Amino acid sequence: MSEVISEKLRGQEQLPILASIGHVCLRWSLLEMAILMVIAALEDIPSEKAFLLYGGQNILPRFDTALRLASYHKAPNPIVKEIKALKGVITKDLIERRNQAVHGAHSDSEASYEVKLTMTRWPEPKRTQKLSFQDFICLGDEIRAAEERTVRVFEEIGAWKFPE
Repeated sequence: MSEVISEKLRGQEQLPILASIGHVCLRWSLLEMAILMVIAALEDIPSEKAFLLYGGQNILPRFDTALRLASYHKAPNPIVKEIKALKGVITKDLIERRNQAVHGAHSDSEASYEVKLTMTRWPEPKRTQKLSFQDFICLGDEIRAAEERTVRVFEEIGAWKFPE
């Protein structure tokens, strides 16, 4: 009986970890949506059409598409530079850390509010890593910052295309 109680308590300890991974997933989906809106704005197409045409792309090809469209439509240099900078932020390690949080195989860690994640396709020594609740929250916040910058690009495209 004590094993069942212990297992339930351990499961409750994992709730913050699981919730923080959900935070990462939510933030990533909003970033993906924001870059689709940038593409829609550059192409002057409704968002639904952008979803249909570009929604099947992964995030890096979406940023590549946005860069090509910005160049094709002769967007102002600050817009192009910011799209490039955002792609750099995502490429640097954000996408890898997001994939680890979402796709890593979980196992218990000795510490509370911590989990071991194993990415089987990664080489040692980074294949298995310990990550804390706070690590996931910080990752979600970094993704949120990239999403907010992407939304600002969308707004800048609107100001460029439709000056007052």
